[in-house]
Amino acid sequence: MALAAAAKGATSTIPIVFMIGSDPVELGLVKNFGHPGGNLTGVAYFNIEVAKKRLELLHRLVPDAKSIALLVHRENPLETKVQVRDAEAGVKVLGMRLRVFEVSNASDLDTAFAAVAQEHIDAVHIGVDGLFGANRARLISLAARYRVPTSYPWREFTVEGGLMNYGALIREQFHQVGSYAARILKGEKPGELPVHRPTKLEFVLNLRTARALGLEVSPDLLTTVDEVIE
Repeated sequence: MALAAAAKGATSTIPIVFMIGSDPVELGLVKNFGHPGGNLTGVAYFNIEVAKKRLELLHRLVPDAKSIALLVHRENPLETKVQVRDAEAGVKVLGMRLRVFEVSNASDLDTAFAAVAQEHIDAVHIGVDGLFGANRARLISLAARYRVPTSYPWREFTVEGGLMNYGALIREQFHQVGSYAARILKGEKPGELPVHRPTKLEFVLNLRTARALGLEVSPDLLTTVDEVIE
């Protein structure tokens, strides 16, 4: 989001196609979804907005959990504010305690997970940010090292050994960004292209990782899983 906002501030004429995990109207990028106006359009895949559901699914995997850590990117304050707000609402419903860790770089991830272990926090919820995508292997390794159930924003984490994710398929959203860029190059105006929203959200569970963590996955929960990785 920070890059999209900076680009919008830099020009009002050059077409910009964004991809963000939050509400572009709330964040002031566009006027509305159907007719964004101006020189911006793009994809809002709403992984931030589905955070409450992701928290609920994690809690169903770890029903005895009383506390959860949320990792957010310190350098992305607008989206961090939204993510913390939504997580606070989610854990309130679940009767859990939230501990927020603001990180700025890869080494901060090690510090955060060490603190999670030291404070005996029961689970971890990884926020939506490019920093976490760029450090996917490190996050999965830290979760395994400290044996803490962790939810992730994208399927790629779960495929590579993470416990679970719930949200839109990022690969499809990148394809939509490319499609919009091509249409604009052919003469269409970005302000007349509706902001794309995914129509399908998926719950992906790595059963092998769940077993390694000693988690018992109930048959009822398994029926809600869109993809099981073993």
